[in-house]
Amino acid sequence: MEWKSFTESSSKYRIAYSHVGAASNCPRYHVILTAGRGQPTWGTERNRKLIQERLNHGADVWLLDWQGQGLSERTIPDEPFKHHLQFGYDMHVSTIKQFIEEIVPCRLPLVLMSHSMGSHIVLRYLAEQRNKVSCAVLTAPMLRIRTTPFPEKLTFLTCRLAYSLGLGHLFAPGQKSFWRQSNLHMGGVTYGWLYQSLQSCSEISQKARLGYWRRLTTPVLIQTCPTDETVYHETIVEAASSMPAAELIITPESGHDQADIAVETNRFIDKCISKGGP
Repeated sequence: MEWKSFTESSSKYRIAYSHVGAASNCPRYHVILTAGRGQPTWGTERNRKLIQERLNHGADVWLLDWQGQGLSERTIPDEPFKHHLQFGYDMHVSTIKQFIEEIVPCRLPLVLMSHSMGSHIVLRYLAEQRNKVSCAVLTAPMLRIRTTPFPEKLTFLTCRLAYSLGLGHLFAPGQKSFWRQSNLHMGGVTYGWLYQSLQSCSEISQKARLGYWRRLTTPVLIQTCPTDETVYHETIVEAASSMPAAELIITPESGHDQADIAVETNRFIDKCISKGGP
């Protein structure tokens, strides 16, 4: 598989992407697959299965690695296994916007698929940017992070203080390097990543009270699990209920893992692209 890159316009980081292509000469839609925190879009068995499912369904498949993970440029080059975020999530939203507008041809209906942190970014993009996306399929969107065993407010204030003191590059409590099988994989998160992530979740929560989710008129299929120990299931359900065209799938036993909803995904995409556009 050939990987290329482009320079994200606001941060100047190098962003990696790949065009897998289609299984036939007549694909039915474009799909952009992005991953959750710390995951390479290609380097996990689950994601490779997801790619094959889309190819079998007639998609023209594109892969995008978020800045700081996968094959995209890392924030701390000398410590590539630290998941650090120097800039806020506006940069990630800008990344997907630029990728769609400058790289993906979009001659067919466009579908976005992601997990966890990636789902958070896609939801922000759909709510904040004018777009031509036909639909999105998102699992376990990171709309509120569980900070157990530390209180959420204390965690946020601690991370903000560390970030403001120039210590954002240090591992957050309980985090460390792991998954050293290849340069695709990541370790734990830094104070900087956690601060920026909690900040983005907080901003969304505040805007939600003012009708933020009602702006998101793109059809979205959202999967969530009541026993998810990474993000709050209740927050996801509440957000989905405010989106005009959202459908919710509750999977009782998937936890925070990417649930297998291939059948539901195919039906949802078929319904959305048959309408001829977003």
